[in-house]
Parts: sequence; C-alpha cells; structure tokens
Amino acid sequence: MIYEYAIDPSILSTWQIFKQFIEGIGSHHGRLLALLPDDWDKLVMDACSNEQSVKQASIFDKLQEIRDKSVIKRYCTSGRNYDESKGWLDNAELEHGRRPFRAIIAPSNPDSNPCILTADEATDDKPPWKVSRCVRIPSEAATLADCLALFLELSTELVFVDPYFDPEKDRFSQPLEFYLAKAVSDSAKQLTRIEYHVSDKLSKNKFESNCKTYAPKLIPRKHEVLFVQWKRRDPGEKFHARYILSDIGGICFDPGLDVNDEKSLGGISKLELVDGEIYKKLWDIYDYSRKSDRDSVYEYVSHVPIEGIK
Repeated sequence: MIYEYAIDPSILSTWQIFKQFIEGIGSHHGRLLALLPDDWDKLVMDACSNEQSVKQASIFDKLQEIRDKSVIKRYCTSGRNYDESKGWLDNAELEHGRRPFRAIIAPSNPDSNPCILTADEATDDKPPWKVSRCVRIPSEAATLADCLALFLELSTELVFVDPYFDPEKDRFSQPLEFYLAKAVSDSAKQLTRIEYHVSDKLSKNKFESNCKTYAPKLIPRKHEVLFVQWKRRDPGEKFHARYILSDIGGICFDPGLDVNDEKSLGGISKLELVDGEIYKKLWDIYDYSRKSDRDSVYEYVSHVPIEGIK
C-alpha cells in the first residue's frame, strides 16, 4: 500500500522526466523515495546541469519541497548504506538485498534484475510502479499491521482515530497491540507522539478506567499513548470516520481500526490512502494542543496518558 522506491538521480536529467517521477512520489500515491545516498538531491542537480536555467530552478524548487516537512511526506528517512567507492546501481542492489525496495528505477538493467525498471518501464498502469491506493484485506490484526508495515515503521508521530474504540474489547485492543509493535520495531527510531482519539460513547469515568486497566499491556515499554476523548458539537460535524494519521500521511479504514468477523461485513477491512489536502485538514482537526480552541471541530471531553508495560 505504501512502498519505498530507489531512483537513480542520473535519469532525472531533464525537467520533463524529473516532473514525471516526482509528481508520482508521496505517501498519498503509495510511493516514498529512498534518499540514496543522503545527498540524493544534490546528485539530481548535477544530473540536470545541461538543462535550461529556468527549468533547473524549477527542479531545485521541487527538491526543496521534498525536504519540506510542512508538506506531505515524499521520502524515507530510514538509514540506507552507501559506499562511495561503488556506483549508484551497485549500492541500490546491495541495499535491496538487505531491505528490499518495491523497485529500483535505473537507466539500464544490465543483469536483467527483476527488481529493476528503466524509466520507460515505470508506468502507472503496470506494477511495481503501479500502486493500489485502496485495498481490501482480511480483517485480522496481523494482516492489517503487515499491510501497514512500512508506514508504521517510518512514522515518528502516530494518531489513531476511531470513535468507537474501547480497550476493554479484544477486537480493538488486539490490532492496536500489533500496530504499536510494528511502529517500535526500529529501536533507533524515536516515536515522539502517539495518540488515540475517540468519541464520548463511553462516559468520561468509564473511558478513563478502561484505559488505565486494559491499555498498559498493549503498549511497549518506554512508550506512552495519550487517549483523547471528544464529543460532537451541536450543531457540528459527525465523529464517524476512522483513520491512522502520521507524519508520513494518512490511511482511512472502513469499517474501523478494529478487527471484525461479522458475516454482514464479510470479515474484510478496506484501507484507502488519504489525499494530501484532506490529510492536512485531518492533521489539524486531531491536534490535541488545540483542545481549548472554541473553533475546533469537536468539543474536548477528557484525556488520559497511559505508559506501556508490555
């Protein structure tokens, strides 16, 4: 659903080719760019040195946008090894062997490596460049977490949204445990924010009691989850949709973040990537720091921070 791609900077030597690839990069497209090496953008500028100055400036501006943390995520910050004594393609293939990319985009494929695509072969209608923005998968905790593996592993901020969440119920607690396990699998990464936003379906006291009783065993040690309760304003927007949002992007869940085995739902969950503009609005809506704002979409009820003991 969200995958990492390595693109040889040498192929992005013209504005036309650069634009073709960069416009298809971003978590809302299901594609994240591997910065291989760390100064990948500098190598792109070197590659387009013969392009017209105006177009070089456009490329430079786009590269700056990629690095801009205020826009939707377009690249992976996870560390990749790079040996300066080797060529770009050799490095990419070595890294693919260590931790696979979805695909490597290169000028040529001399050894007919199936993971390598040339620029002409990377088209929106053909895998592995083609990515499904919406998937239907079995509603099982491990399956859901595996589908979101890269998304969870790369995120440093996670905001879960499900108005009906109740940690007392296994159908909610089990998937949360799997999601968090994926999110902390890289010990070198620091999760700076984990929140779970819910409705006032449960009373304030009952909700806080359930969180304190059942949530600690779901959360990895040395991590804390802030559970936040909201209620609908009158008049106001209904609190219904379910998401996982992060500094990477957003994913919408139907019917919810829980697992279901109801025959009417077919035991299937539908996951869909959130469009960039909608993501930015949602990120603002579920900003706990705005809980006192009178113009917030929902009315703040309560919050409870829970430290993990798992």
